[in-house]
Amino acid sequence: MNRNILSFDVRIRPVSPVHIGIGNEVVGRGAYHLYRDSSKDALALLQPRKLAGRLLDHYGDQGNMAQTVRQRMEEDEYPPAILREIESGTLALRRMGVHPDALPLLSARSGSLKIITAQANGLPYIPGSSVKGALRTAWLDWQTQQSGAYPGYVADVTSADIRKPKQASQALLERSQTAGAINGLVEQLPVKSGTAPNRDIFRAVSVGDLLPDRPDQLTRVQAVLSMSYQAGTAGFARPSNKGQAGAEAWECLDPQSNATYSGVIQIDLDLLRRMQGRRSDNPKNWEILASALGRAEDWENAISLYCSRFYDQQSEHYIGILGNFNRQSGISTWGGESRVVDWIASEENERRAEKIFPLGMGVGLLGHSILGSYAPEDVGGILGEETSEKSEVSVLKRVLDSGIKREAHAYQDQASPKPKSRRVTGLFVDRSGKKLPWTDMRAERPLGWTELTLTRRSG
Repeated sequence: MNRNILSFDVRIRPVSPVHIGIGNEVVGRGAYHLYRDSSKDALALLQPRKLAGRLLDHYGDQGNMAQTVRQRMEEDEYPPAILREIESGTLALRRMGVHPDALPLLSARSGSLKIITAQANGLPYIPGSSVKGALRTAWLDWQTQQSGAYPGYVADVTSADIRKPKQASQALLERSQTAGAINGLVEQLPVKSGTAPNRDIFRAVSVGDLLPDRPDQLTRVQAVLSMSYQAGTAGFARPSNKGQAGAEAWECLDPQSNATYSGVIQIDLDLLRRMQGRRSDNPKNWEILASALGRAEDWENAISLYCSRFYDQQSEHYIGILGNFNRQSGISTWGGESRVVDWIASEENERRAEKIFPLGMGVGLLGHSILGSYAPEDVGGILGEETSEKSEVSVLKRVLDSGIKREAHAYQDQASPKPKSRRVTGLFVDRSGKKLPWTDMRAERPLGWTELTLTRRSG
């Protein structure tokens, strides 16, 4: 049986560090080896079973072999012959570079590493499911721009229980929550409990895993931290959680590797056509989305518009807000291409604005930042000023305040930090001696920026 398929080749190239994690898995201090490679810091993820076998060969049969292996791994001390095998890759799952600012986090005895998604052989890749989720976000952005769709989007957000900021945040940022008010429920199609029609309609879209065009040096360990911004005449950027949030070591896809990850997107046009004939509470928006997903030109337009909107609003957020902050205090965000403001404002990023596609962990914060790039008095133009019967504070403000315990009126208080945060990479060290951890820090690039290219397949 021949299937009626619309296909695209998709290529993604990281242009900033990108982290696509595997749940909460964290590799402890003993599971990696730090070494110098061509005068640069490097790290090898160990294969404990292979390592145990080599140590057993080296030391002979010992009754306390398990303790010996554990001690060697924790102390990162091995016989020279075994060290050579680790650093050459024979006993390593994979090897990667280490950003100098992340080294102290790994060198500490209590250090840990949040690793990236990888195949069983250790080769990093970009899961198709992650790309598909990011594409749903792009299409949700497209949906909210269609005539008659936005009121439903606002209604869904404002219906959230704002006494529970997490629920409000989900209703604002997660596709499975927001799309329900846009499209309505589909009665004839099997919809799992808790899912929304645009998630269901995306059953017609499949995205294969994206594999790299090279096997080595694809990742790098970065120091990652979330920033908050405090406005006012002495405004500055600082670590989140009242300045107490510490940096973490995250393995990220390394933009300096210049690797490209390739895969295939397929859209089942027959399934989309059958879906268009189903009834829904809002058939117009449902049919508009189903019809657009079946047209190559709409895919290209929807993604390029989303990427442009993302870049424009991120530029406004960083350049317009951080660019006006006091440079004498807080996290340093200026200073050549290595700093976040200068990097985002670069001509290269401006040229590729229509291809800059957010992907991976840390991107969830982008929704906060895009909305938060507007002054409080201007947010009505984004989500309206609707309030709940349970509170006079709009849902948007509660969402932006999510995770920050303070009085509602503090949102308008210039002395309070603005909860516009994102994960960034850089150096986070207190050199002041005054226990002000945000006094001397360097913010580099944000996480999650990639360059996406779609090419329609013939046939």
